[in-house]
Order: sequence, then C-alpha cells, then structure tokens
Amino acid sequence: MMRQIYYKILFLFYKLYWFIFRPETFGVKCVIECDGKILMIRNNYGRKRWTFPGGSIKKGETQEMAARREIKEEVGIISNDIKSIGKFISTAEYKKDNIFCFSTKANNKNFIIQEKEILEAK
Repeated sequence: MMRQIYYKILFLFYKLYWFIFRPETFGVKCVIECDGKILMIRNNYGRKRWTFPGGSIKKGETQEMAARREIKEEVGIISNDIKSIGKFISTAEYKKDNIFCFSTKANNKNFIIQEKEILEAK
C-alpha cells in the first residue's frame, strides 16, 4: 500500500516537471505473443490502464537492448527473437515520448511479474 502511494506522489512530480520543461523521452514497448494470446500488464503507477511491457531506454542501450531488458525485468521473459514493428510519438503527458515497438513470442505462459512496478499481467 505504501509503495502505491509513493508511486502516485512521484508520478505527480514527474507530470509537473514534464508540463514545465516538455522533455523529449525515449522508450520501448513489446508485444509478447504465446499460443495466439497477447500478454498485457497494468503498472502500479499512472493511470493503471492495460498496456504492453516496456519502459525507458537507458544511456548506452540500443532500443532492442532496452526492450529485452524491460520484458525480462517486468515479466521475467527472456527473448532471443525480438523484431522491430515500428515507432510512435506520444505527447499525452506534456512530453515528446518516442516509443519504439517490438514483438516477440514466448515459449510458454509462465511469467513472473515485478511487483514493485507491475500491478498485474494477463
């Protein structure tokens, strides 16, 4: 419970910063398919809407490296076959968010969520 309150407060500060400075950010999202089904997550912070696993690109990382790291961190899936499927730009949160999209297949439906950041995955 305290962790969720912490994320809510932190997210409000981020949104204020984004509104004032309008930064350009870079991130990744990954569509993960297994047996014809797509894995989606809900984060502990923000709007808590269903989305695809992903996150920020760290300094020195390629987009593909970031996608692999994020899906491993968030849902415990290691993927060797990851493909770029495009890019989109979001300005919904007062920043220019460049999102690089990837797709991969999981060998099984076993995944482990990172409870610090992920509320649920299905």
